[in-house]
Amino acid sequence: MTGTIFDQLRDFKLSIGDHHILHDPRVVNLAGYNKYLFHTIFQNNGAKSVQGGAELDFAVMFDVGDTYTHPLPAAFRQWKRTEQSTLIKQRWAKNVDHKTYVRDELMRAKSGSGKPWFDVLFDIETKLEQRLQVSRDRGLENDMHAVPAASTMESRTIGSGGILPTSLFYHVNEDAFGMYGFCCDDAVGSAANSIQANTAVAAADRGFTKQTYAIAASATATTVQTQIDPLYNIGGAQFSGATQSKYSPVQRRYTSNKVDHPDNIFSMIRAAFRASAWEGPADTKQWYNDTTTNNLRLMTSDVGCRYMENLVKNGQDRWVLGPQDFGIGEIQCFGIPIRWNPRLDNLAIYDGGTGGTNSGPSTKVTEMDSTAKGIGPRVYGINFNSLYPVCHEGMWNFRETMPAHFNVPDVWVEYIEDWWNLVCENYREQFVVSPSGDQRGLAPLS
Repeated sequence: MTGTIFDQLRDFKLSIGDHHILHDPRVVNLAGYNKYLFHTIFQNNGAKSVQGGAELDFAVMFDVGDTYTHPLPAAFRQWKRTEQSTLIKQRWAKNVDHKTYVRDELMRAKSGSGKPWFDVLFDIETKLEQRLQVSRDRGLENDMHAVPAASTMESRTIGSGGILPTSLFYHVNEDAFGMYGFCCDDAVGSAANSIQANTAVAAADRGFTKQTYAIAASATATTVQTQIDPLYNIGGAQFSGATQSKYSPVQRRYTSNKVDHPDNIFSMIRAAFRASAWEGPADTKQWYNDTTTNNLRLMTSDVGCRYMENLVKNGQDRWVLGPQDFGIGEIQCFGIPIRWNPRLDNLAIYDGGTGGTNSGPSTKVTEMDSTAKGIGPRVYGINFNSLYPVCHEGMWNFRETMPAHFNVPDVWVEYIEDWWNLVCENYREQFVVSPSGDQRGLAPLS
C-alpha cells in the first residue's frame, strides 16, 4: 500500500468489503428510519442485481408475429422472419456521500492518550463510518420512494441536477396505465375512455415513457399507442371500457368498505394478485417468465393496516383466542403478509382537486385527503424478482482516494460513489389496489 495513511485506510476497507467491526465507542443510532426496503430487495436478487456496461439494458417481447398456420397438403407456403424483441435502456444514476477527517481532531484525540495511531484512527473512523452509512441508507430509501418525475428519472439528457434513479412509484402507480401524471376519464368526468394529462404534474414530469419505450405517442396523447396490444380489461365502474397494456402494472379499484361485499379491498387485492400471476405451459416453461412470489411484497400505509384489521374484526365479530385477546396477526393475502410501509403514510401522489372535460385534477394529495379522487388506503404489490435495483459492478460503494487539497491541507474527505437504477422487467407482475370514491368508513357491518 502506498500514499498517505488515509489512502492506506481506504485500500484496506476496499479489500475487506463493506462490513466493518464495530466496538466501543459506537454511537447509538437514533437517526434511522422505522423500516428499510432497499438493501433487503437488493440482496434478495443476488447476482441479477449486478451489471456492467455503459447503460442498463434488457430485451422484452410484446408479440410473437403470428407465424402459426394450418397449410393444406403440398400447398405453397410463405415463410417470414419476425423480430419481435424491443431493447429497453436506462441510464446509470449516480449518488455520492462522504465523510471528513480533520487533522485537529486527530491530533487532539492522540495527544496525551498514549494510544497508538491505529486505535485513534479506528475510534474516529467507527463514528464517521457509522454516520456515513446511515446517511447513505437514508438516501437510497429516499430515492426508492421518491415522487415520480420523468424529467429527472427518465430523461436521456443530463441536467444540472444529474440523473435520478427511477422510484417504485414511477414504475407502479394508479394513474392511467401506470403513467404518472395521466388520469382516466372517469376520474375527472371527461369524454369516455380518454386519457388526460394531469395538470397537477408538469408536462416534463409526466410518465408517458417507461424506460425509453413510449406508451403514449406524446405528452398530450389521449389514446394508448397501438404498438402495445390490449391485454385485458381493468374492470369495475371506475375504468369501464378501458384496456390494460402489456407494459403497465395491474390496477384494481375497490368500491366498498362492507365486510361481505365482493368489491371490497380484500377482494380486489386477491383479484389483483391473480391477475399479476403468469404461468407457462408445463412442457415449454423454459421459454416463459413464470411468476414466483418468493420475493413479492405487499405494502400499505398505517391507515391501510388499521382498515384491514377492522375488516377482520368486523368480519368474525370476535377475538381469535377469546374475548380478552387482541388476536389479530399480520393481514395476509394467499399467505403473503400485507406490511406497513411508513413512506406510504404521507405520500402525496394521488389525484385530487377539481377536474372537467379534457383537464386533469389540479393537485396531487395524500391517500386520505378529503379532496382526493379516491379516498382510502392503497395497497401495492411489488414483485421484486422483476422490479429491483441494479448496481454497476465496478461502482457500488466505491471509495475514492483522499488526497489533501492544496488550499485545505489539514482536511481529508473520503467519497463513496454508487451507480445504480431501479429497473422493471415485467410490469404485469406488479399491482396497485386503490379506492374508487370515498372509502374512509372503516368497514361498517351493514
